[in-house]
Amino acid sequence: MTTQAVDPGPSAPAEESPPLDVRCRPDLVMARTRTSPPRWTVKDPLTLRYFQLGEIEHFLLAQLRGTVTREQLLRRIHEQFYPQRLSHHELGQFLQQLFQQGLLTMDRPGVGAFLQQRVDRRGKGRLPAWLMNPLAIRFPGIDPDWLLTRLVPWTGWMFSLPAVMASVVMMLVALSMVIADWDALSRDLPRVGQLIASGRFVSFAIVLAIAKGLHELGHAIACRREGGECREIGLMLLLFTPCLYCNVSDAWLLPTRWQRLVISGAGIYVDLLLAAFATFVWAMTGPGLVQELAVNLMVIGSVSTLFLNGNPLLRYDGYHLLVDLLDVPNLKPRSQEVVRRWRGWLFGTSNEPNNVQWSWSQLGLGLYGVLSSVYLWGLLMWILVMFYRAAEPVGLGPLVVAMGVIMMASRTSAAVRASRQRRAAKSSNKRSRPVRTVITTVAFLVVLAAILFVPVPRTLRAPGQIAGVQSTPIYVTAPGELSADLAVQPGEWVNEGTPLAELRNREIEQEVIQLEAQVRRQEIRVANLEARRSTEPNAAEVLPTARETLKDLQQRRDQAISEQSRLRIVAPRSGVLVAAEPNLVGGPLSAEGTPLDERNRDAWLETGTLFARLVDREARDAVLFVEQADVASLRVGLPVRVSIPQQAGEVLDGKVTEISRQPLLIVPPTFAARSLIPVRATADGQLRPLKPMHEVRVRLSQPSEELVLSQDVEGAIRLKAEPLATQAWRAIRRTLRPDL
Repeated sequence: MTTQAVDPGPSAPAEESPPLDVRCRPDLVMARTRTSPPRWTVKDPLTLRYFQLGEIEHFLLAQLRGTVTREQLLRRIHEQFYPQRLSHHELGQFLQQLFQQGLLTMDRPGVGAFLQQRVDRRGKGRLPAWLMNPLAIRFPGIDPDWLLTRLVPWTGWMFSLPAVMASVVMMLVALSMVIADWDALSRDLPRVGQLIASGRFVSFAIVLAIAKGLHELGHAIACRREGGECREIGLMLLLFTPCLYCNVSDAWLLPTRWQRLVISGAGIYVDLLLAAFATFVWAMTGPGLVQELAVNLMVIGSVSTLFLNGNPLLRYDGYHLLVDLLDVPNLKPRSQEVVRRWRGWLFGTSNEPNNVQWSWSQLGLGLYGVLSSVYLWGLLMWILVMFYRAAEPVGLGPLVVAMGVIMMASRTSAAVRASRQRRAAKSSNKRSRPVRTVITTVAFLVVLAAILFVPVPRTLRAPGQIAGVQSTPIYVTAPGELSADLAVQPGEWVNEGTPLAELRNREIEQEVIQLEAQVRRQEIRVANLEARRSTEPNAAEVLPTARETLKDLQQRRDQAISEQSRLRIVAPRSGVLVAAEPNLVGGPLSAEGTPLDERNRDAWLETGTLFARLVDREARDAVLFVEQADVASLRVGLPVRVSIPQQAGEVLDGKVTEISRQPLLIVPPTFAARSLIPVRATADGQLRPLKPMHEVRVRLSQPSEELVLSQDVEGAIRLKAEPLATQAWRAIRRTLRPDL
């Protein structure tokens, strides 16, 4: 509440009026802030609301602690702030404003009941906070004085200048690590749409709760360290995840804005510190639960700071930092008031003819008001869309839509109610301009129609995998241990008959050696029998049997040698050697490994194991998986942009060459393992998609030789331009009728 009533007005009448029957509430807490010009912060201990007053306003409120007449009050203001003067009308307006804010009381019976009724009516007219923002629901908290008394001596040093400087160095080192190894980090980043389907939402929610709890404790500890009080710490549901919140509004009573800057920035400081620590953990650990938790903490500590807590367009930490840095109190209400004035001027409904000022400060406030409103609504819509995409595969899409409708309706209803109250309060001075109203309304409808009904390009996004145009599988035909060194590396061109790898099998090798020895002994025996058959009748009788034994041993030796030769894997044709599909290989390989992986050298490969594939050098395809409801919008020849997350987001162009008419029956195991497609397991163990899916084959125009079969990709199919209204109607129909 800031009223700069300093314009000179008419002098007061000569006769003295009776003393004013309003008094300043004795329980109000007032503190002066070291700003230029000086301001006073007034705290209402009953409602825990805070008001900022200028020097004249504070002087006037302080004079109301005793008995004073209207004329005496005007004279004292004129003497104290000469040559400024207030008129009777301006004084009456300001006293009425103070009374409405609950800062004054009256020496009349029934005033307390009247004020209570007004508070009750105000609370009754407002919608519950959980309806206004169901994504952030607060519950009543407790006084944390006992907790902070024990924590501050042990943790307050973290907010000292040496500790902050050391933390900044740590953050810069972590940032350099992220930049240097961004390719690896991008593969580990969690995707919002896969959190629920993959079961990772629980771990993400746990990390979010812990991080936000430490964030709020950072505010509370910094506030106590700077001399303020944290009056409340409680539980809230942030994105349906339990976490803490704290009330450090007493920071407004601190004398300098630099103290408030420390308190406002404490939460961001803790977030970035946690993100830096998580970066070191991520870099030092391998795939597993610990690394997954570290990545989640990195995302929460950095992304939330950038888009939520540290963003000055939202009334969180970044907003309070901006308010104190610019020394512009009540930035949000003042900017909204400027926007309301602009709107009233545009639509010709302004109550005052000259209430729109086009100064640089007013333009800045108005621009902030517009940007903050647009960003808030855009952020809410984005969160709802992400929740819908995550919940829709498991059948919870309508619940998210209902929540979004309730939230949007609640906010719209509150805005309409507030607008009506303002118009009713100023209806006596209302001056409408019908021509301007008509022109602005028509222009608004034209712009709205252009947005809704002018065709705009649209994109269909779908997950997929890399596939070869002509792929020849290479199977292991004899079991053995893979040698440490491969003759050919993945991605290299090989000719037909080129050795690819050697397997070792001691049993086969021993069998060949034993059979060779047996054949040699039998050959010697047969030769001896043939030499003695003319002189020894028994030798002639045994010779046919010995020859049959020799022939049998030779056949067994040849079979063993043939099996031994199959331990050498050769290329059945010319082509580019690429890795086989992960999780489809036999033997004790790593969970998502292939025989060509370095980590799987010396692994045992059973007969029938898919060792690798040979594909053409020139052509490579991507197979995208598209929901059945979107297939009707596709046609052969549509352009597609395919991004490869595992190769630092490399983007390739292509065109749709084939659209499967039959739905996908079985989801590839690798796709199900990565939760790219929600699946359900049948009784026989097969993985089927929750929704009908179709394969769409895309021919890549300039495939990279680094592409690996079954490598994950994300396709963006450019569809025919379509109005936003049509797209919105289709989305609504699909939400209400999932079978469409």
